[in-house]
Amino acid sequence: VGLFVMSMIVQSQNSSYKSAYELNNQELVCKTHEDKINQLTAELEQTKGALSSSKLNKIDRVNNDVSYALETYYTIDKDHPAGQRYAKLKNYLSKDMAAYLKRTASQSVSYTQSIEIKDKYYSKVSNTEAKLLYFCNTVLQSDDLGKLKESHIFQIKAEYDTKTKTWRIVY
Repeated sequence: VGLFVMSMIVQSQNSSYKSAYELNNQELVCKTHEDKINQLTAELEQTKGALSSSKLNKIDRVNNDVSYALETYYTIDKDHPAGQRYAKLKNYLSKDMAAYLKRTASQSVSYTQSIEIKDKYYSKVSNTEAKLLYFCNTVLQSDDLGKLKESHIFQIKAEYDTKTKTWRIVY
């Protein structure tokens, strides 16, 4: 009997709360609730992105994206003109690096360049960040300078971008 009475009280309170938030069969949504809903939606998207990136923060996936970016940036020949690098790389670079490349990639060059990745090391920092160390050789060939071969060590910080679903080089 007590449970029956308690359920009737709860049901009447529920209907009174429901009627307080309805007007002409339309729900009233206050600004506070809208803000909270928007905040929770943003947090949910951020969490989904972190979950997605944690699944993709694997050595092969990060190395594939970073290797593609380095090879695309440092390979300049008749099949890979310098002016086309920005379009191919904009999804693989942070905003600052992409802005720099956009300024320099439109310049015409009178040399060819290639890169050979000798060795690479990967370290997971978080679900959305990784640090990499690349040992590379670059070869620049021009009529003025001849053939220049140089060894480089690249220390790279990469972050996952959920919009493009790629790993971007931050520095």
